[in-house]
Amino acid sequence: MSVRITTIIPAFNAAGTLADAVRSLAAQRIDGHEVIIVNDGSTDGTRAVAEKLALGRDGVWTIDQANAGVSAARNTGLRVARGEWVHFLDADDWMLPGGLARLLKAADWRGMAGACGECRLFDESGRSLGWSSGRRGVGAPRGHRPPA
Repeated sequence: MSVRITTIIPAFNAAGTLADAVRSLAAQRIDGHEVIIVNDGSTDGTRAVAEKLALGRDGVWTIDQANAGVSAARNTGLRVARGEWVHFLDADDWMLPGGLARLLKAADWRGMAGACGECRLFDESGRSLGWSSGRRGVGAPRGHRPPA
């Protein structure tokens, strides 16, 4: 399978939310999409949930590491990512249907190095806290490097 986009999910003590995050990605219907779940030394059932989610699903992988923090977990995922594009999703977040396709279309259309989108924020009880601002957050043109 040619991998167009890799989603990296850093997960620390995320047993209660990880399945929803992965299900939201499965609903994206993107060809060439892989998901890498990095269990960052969780002490709850995150590892078992991640392994169950990956079992029997093509393109869903799990990696275990000692707790080193969210940035280290993302970097672990980056080291094995095979996609042309990389997408980060926290273990307590989810994508609305079609969201990943819209991000890919925005990045491809603008010929950019990346794109980010707007997100709706919720509190722990599920009450909406409104929308983030970031809808137009599109990166520099491909091949552009900032001055040293």
